[in-house]
Amino acid sequence: IVKLAMSALEAAGLSKLKVTLGDLGLFNALLEDSPMPERWRRRLRHQFWRPTAFRSLLDNFAKPSTARRTSISQHVDAITGHDAEAATAARLAELKLPQVTDRSISDIASRLSEKLADRSETPLAADMVKRIETYLALEGPLTEIPAKLARLGDGKAFAGARQWFEQRIEALEDQGLNPRRFHFSANFGRELEYYTGLVFQVEVEARNAPLAVAGGGRYNDLLRDLGAPARIPAVGCAIHTERVQAVLP
Repeated sequence: IVKLAMSALEAAGLSKLKVTLGDLGLFNALLEDSPMPERWRRRLRHQFWRPTAFRSLLDNFAKPSTARRTSISQHVDAITGHDAEAATAARLAELKLPQVTDRSISDIASRLSEKLADRSETPLAADMVKRIETYLALEGPLTEIPAKLARLGDGKAFAGARQWFEQRIEALEDQGLNPRRFHFSANFGRELEYYTGLVFQVEVEARNAPLAVAGGGRYNDLLRDLGAPARIPAVGCAIHTERVQAVLP
């Protein structure tokens, strides 16, 4: 798909294309190998697309449980030592809070129960926080990235993701592309929540500033999120034709 996008842009008359890639699969694999409760992984994945909220959540997981006070801590206090659903219903009635139509008492109680369980969890280790931070700050020439990834850990999931990453670089070469000219950024794609793996963007210089003219990637969960009965692997790209037209001589 990267080759297709670049070929289309070159056929339209563009040259000196700059390609940036990211890989959300690497981040998910890094979390998979990290010692933490599964609910923490789920919440970090959910907030990955919101960098400020992600940072706050990561910091919160690294704090001692006594320091993990949030805006809903008082409601967690209310269910401590009680049946979660009954206590939640009583709390809503006491505060005269209307129930949100798409969230049941059970949903709210489950969320509060997770927060209660967090209080007895061991804080996320400092070296694990550092590893996540180091990965998210990772960027540079694409062909230099595998060696940097190898220094982040050798867990089973991450090792498998690294192998796929290296195979993608080889696939780019097999397509006649030069991955040494490509740039990698672990942070790239964080604003596009539907992507699940490789993401890319193609830019050209326009009036002394880079202009994105194409982008795409893998989105294996998109169709299921839209109502499909099963997960359907998919990959694609979009070309901003109006931008292409604007930069053509």
